[in-house]
Amino acid sequence: MLKNGIRNGNFIVENRTLKKYNGKESEVKIDDEIKIIGMSAFFENMFLKRLEISGNVDDIGANAFAECVNLKNVIIHNGVFFIGANAFSGCRSLEEIVLPESIDRLCVGAFENCSSMKVINIPYNVKSVADYTFNGCKSLEAVVIEEGVQKIGTCAFKDCVKLKSIFIPQSVIEIEFDAFENCSDFAIRAPIGSFAENYAITKGIKFVAEEKKENFKGDKFIIKESVLERYSGKKSYIR
Repeated sequence: MLKNGIRNGNFIVENRTLKKYNGKESEVKIDDEIKIIGMSAFFENMFLKRLEISGNVDDIGANAFAECVNLKNVIIHNGVFFIGANAFSGCRSLEEIVLPESIDRLCVGAFENCSSMKVINIPYNVKSVADYTFNGCKSLEAVVIEEGVQKIGTCAFKDCVKLKSIFIPQSVIEIEFDAFENCSDFAIRAPIGSFAENYAITKGIKFVAEEKKENFKGDKFIIKESVLERYSGKKSYIR
């Protein structure tokens, strides 16, 4: 049980807020006693490789896991609502993360420079893909945005140089002019007559008519309606 004070010299907790983690474990589970992961709680932790966050956690604070350069696998349970500014920025080893449908806010630069991430599914409760959210995700190839999202912000996908496909639903009614800056060879998949189609035509981006969200297949995952339906990789440990 986590209570106010220090547990095992690793966790500093005040009023169910994890203020600081000082440990050296490679695998960490944030348990049900925590409601908020505080600002910069794990900032620049070089030891963390695998992370699991309980669905009892409401908020992941700004810079909470920023520059955890060896963090590779993250699982966030359904129930988490908020991912703060630059929360996972600079996690350049981060390959695998599935955002639960409870997430309703991704703040500026939440996954900026996560340069190993290949696929991402953005849940329907997220109304806006904030500025610079996936900026510099240089391995990102496939994106699915679910029906319900309304805006794609400034430089949200800037420098995603390997991007091949992004599905944008009918609900998106605003895309900033530079949302895909320096993304050159990709296709926007969206319903005919949608704002995304007009955006693609205006910007000279390849457009593929698709009435429903594509069920994209990465090297390891098939994701549909926020559910990981199939895993085809060979790892014995998945986060």
